[in-house]
Amino acid sequence: MAIGSDNQIIAADTFNARIRKISGGVITTIAGTGTGDGGPATSAFLNYPEGLAIDGSNNIVLADTGDGATRKLALDSTIKSFGQVTAASDGVAVDAAGNFYVTDDEPRVLKITSSGITAIVAGNGQDGYTGDNGPATQASISTPTGVASDGTNVYFTDYNNERIRKVDAAGNITTIAGNGHLLSSGDGGPAVSAALDPFDIALDKNGNLYVADQLNNRIRKITPDGKITTVAGNGKFGYGGDGGPATAAMLLLPSGVAVDAAGNLYIADSGNSVVRRVNTNGLITTIAGNGTLYPASGDGGPAIAAQLNPFRITADASGNLYVTDSINDLVRKLTPKAVIPAAMSIVSGNNQIGSAGNAAPAPLVIKITDSTGAGLPGVVINFTASSGLAALNPPQAITLNDGTASTQVTFAGTPGPFTVTAAAVGLTNSVAFSLTAISSSAPTIAAGGIVMAGLSTPAVQSVAPNGIATIFGTNFAADGTARQVGLDDLVNGKIPTNFGGMCVLFGTQRAPVFGIFPGQLNVQVPQIAAGSTTVQVVTKCDTPDAQASSPVTVDVQPAAPEFFYFVHNSGGRNPIAALNAVTGAYVGAPNLIPGTSFQPAKPGDYLTLFATGFGVTDPQFAAGELPSGIARVAAPVSITFGGITLSPSDVLYVGLTQNAGVYQVNVRVPDSVPEGDQAFVITIGNASSPAGAFLTVVRQ
Repeated sequence: MAIGSDNQIIAADTFNARIRKISGGVITTIAGTGTGDGGPATSAFLNYPEGLAIDGSNNIVLADTGDGATRKLALDSTIKSFGQVTAASDGVAVDAAGNFYVTDDEPRVLKITSSGITAIVAGNGQDGYTGDNGPATQASISTPTGVASDGTNVYFTDYNNERIRKVDAAGNITTIAGNGHLLSSGDGGPAVSAALDPFDIALDKNGNLYVADQLNNRIRKITPDGKITTVAGNGKFGYGGDGGPATAAMLLLPSGVAVDAAGNLYIADSGNSVVRRVNTNGLITTIAGNGTLYPASGDGGPAIAAQLNPFRITADASGNLYVTDSINDLVRKLTPKAVIPAAMSIVSGNNQIGSAGNAAPAPLVIKITDSTGAGLPGVVINFTASSGLAALNPPQAITLNDGTASTQVTFAGTPGPFTVTAAAVGLTNSVAFSLTAISSSAPTIAAGGIVMAGLSTPAVQSVAPNGIATIFGTNFAADGTARQVGLDDLVNGKIPTNFGGMCVLFGTQRAPVFGIFPGQLNVQVPQIAAGSTTVQVVTKCDTPDAQASSPVTVDVQPAAPEFFYFVHNSGGRNPIAALNAVTGAYVGAPNLIPGTSFQPAKPGDYLTLFATGFGVTDPQFAAGELPSGIARVAAPVSITFGGITLSPSDVLYVGLTQNAGVYQVNVRVPDSVPEGDQAFVITIGNASSPAGAFLTVVRQ
């Protein structure tokens, strides 16, 4: 502010973006565009807009909160100040007669007729909580933030008092919800006894009042008879739950609510920078916002991809939504898109087997597409299980923006096959998932639990014919079981494929079984073709009480080479199990295992290294056979040691030992190999062993 020599006062009107002059008691604007009154609404200056409402003639009244003004705009037309509001306004509502209601910071609740005449509905201008059962204009209120009207009564949030109050047709005020405490309580009982943090409210056509219970991250519903319940939000801060029941979803500081003519509930989930919809079935989805609040973007494109800061929301008679994008100083319009489903398909979850009484390993997922094949959001899906052999959560879901919807299956206590059918509203066809419940004592293969038996880090998760694989899981054997195949267990001189009642199927072929533990099996992979196959573990095999695990798919390669190790280190750098072929000494650093003698390799030494997964040999031996004589690997072999590719003269033998599934590599240590822990990598065909395997070398 400055005072000129002629006593004129020059003032900076910061919030209204103007420079003003006061001369002779008259104020004029001498610089700046101000708020844009009288011009196009899209060119107007807004400052942190909050509440808004739209009447039957498509006039929007807006709380231009940062400018301390209430403004009225006609869609695709001009904007102007509206009513006599002398403090920052917050909430806005409209009744069927076209009267608007505004809450402001005086604190008061005001009524503004369609012609702009303003009257006080509630509040004496004093901050506090007084006046119930008397004239509303004589009552003390504190920070009213939200307002709604059914044409007879006016409802508003007395925010700092943690209450909702009503002004009846006679102008008297009462409290209808809230006991003055913040932390959510009271669901199922009288709203006046409940604790809540009411920031915004909206009425539906049946007289139900919806409340943005902001700090409790919930949306509450108050019925005309005064009962309160939660209809959205589980009370936890966060973002989640789309596609399922709104009461199980997470919200983050919801600041606005609205209800359309069809009964759909809309939530300005401000803390998550998204707009969410709860349909009349109680299912929640995100319909606008990508989770980024600033800067504004996305006009003209899908609402779900837009950036916005939704604060309040309202709906018109056609289902269009209007949102105050507060931090971006905008009002955004969301136009509904017709949902016309054309097809439904299964995405995942079919053909699962699980233990009775437990959840299926994976959810059941379907996808709805339109006539172009694009995923279609907003379609209600009903999941139904046959014969009562499963519980579904949720039994009803709604498709997300990619067109998918899912449910989680919990198998009932009775073993047996059953189906889960998914049907979509608007589609005549349905899809069916086939599932099987097995006894809870049945074996289970762990996720990622089929690996080559060298147990590298990371694990080798492809298997190869005749290689040794390890399977991890549960219910393989009784606690304390530790059984390894011995000579007395051989069947016709071969490793048994039913060992102590344990069988393992690769596809339809049984695998020879070496060892059984409660949570681990060691088996030899049958000679199966490259590609993929399923693996199942069967306990009490070949008896009427046999129990099979769910099938698990595993990748099969011609070779999946991996060395065995003396020690397993978490970092994946492991010393290879190797012998000096002449002296029989273990090869490794001197103190590799306390109490065991080791000698590092030296240039010129002949070494034998032990491994598995090298694939087919010449001559071939079937899985389970104990090899006799020399059987070299059939595929091309190359070896690097300490970064040096070994010459053929230094590679003496790569092939089977006399133990099923165990291979050996006989090499001479070249004179040029460096000292230290040197990587040793063998490549069989196109497959190489893990890079972390090493041998310790010293030079004399």
